[in-house]
Amino acid sequence: MNIYMGNLSLETTEDELRKEFTEFGGVLSVTIMNDKYIGSGQPRGY
Repeated sequence: MNIYMGNLSLETTEDELRKEFTEFGGVLSVTIMNDKYIGSGQPRGY
């Protein structure tokens, strides 16, 4: 199952998200999208 999260703080890390969802079951991977394709590399908040 993939879960889309929006309105995340730009300071949110993949480890923080993993910890939040682990209490509901196993987490295989966490990915925070960023602007690497337009050059800034900044988190996008989702």
